[in-house]
Amino acid sequence: MNHRICWSSLEYGTWSFYLAATEHGLCYMGSPNLSFEELKSWADRAVANVQLVRDDRGMHPYLKEEGLK
Repeated sequence: MNHRICWSSLEYGTWSFYLAATEHGLCYMGSPNLSFEELKSWADRAVANVQLVRDDRGMHPYLKEEGLK
């Protein structure tokens, strides 16, 4: 069974971040200015058979909650 993690990127000042969430909520917020590979590496270690799906619209509530949008 594949597990789906939705992700999006954001910019805050001079920083850029990747965020990710499952159907249960926010599960990842990356370090400032690190690459997508950091998210992919974390997901591969954290979840078996993971599928990363970019979903800017679906991640919008998490960005609002963090005061980033």
